[in-house]
Amino acid sequence: THRERDRLELSMLQHGQIMDQIQKEFHAMSNKIDFVDKITQGRTTGNPRRRFFDHLKGVSALIEQAFPEEQYLIDAGLFHCIYGNDYYSFDEVGHRDEIKSLIGDKAEEIVHKFCSLENRSMQILQHKFEPELQKDLYILEYGNILDVALYDIRNHGTLRPLSYFRLQLIIANLKDHYGIEMPPLPFEPKK
Repeated sequence: THRERDRLELSMLQHGQIMDQIQKEFHAMSNKIDFVDKITQGRTTGNPRRRFFDHLKGVSALIEQAFPEEQYLIDAGLFHCIYGNDYYSFDEVGHRDEIKSLIGDKAEEIVHKFCSLENRSMQILQHKFEPELQKDLYILEYGNILDVALYDIRNHGTLRPLSYFRLQLIIANLKDHYGIEMPPLPFEPKK
């Protein structure tokens, strides 16, 4: 009948639109990953056996698990130390516009602030930024600390007590100030 054929055509059109959207999102993510991989090539974290790229992907994945609908935070997690950190500095001048084009203004501004803070954890934990930025900085720092802690536990069997304390403090602040319930940490310090 006409009605069934129209429904089928609509369904096929919707399927095509969904597939186009998936392909666009995959292409955008692929471009982001390629850029980060190129920029961080050969760099390691504080542990010379771990590629910095793997840490960036780990932080992004942890944020995606907690906030799957917040693409700007997922992107910020992937780029969270692209402008530099305690282990290396990066020339931002030639790349800010390119990074903005990849992840958007909002994510880039969060990343830039995150990278530019001296004694970053201390400043973030002081809860001194405008509320939306503060929330986003908490989330980036949470992903950053959690990824390092998980790596240390898996590969060294150790958990730094300060890392556990900072994670608990961030979780409490996200709940108290923003009503955000974070999942329980997958570990506890040894007593």
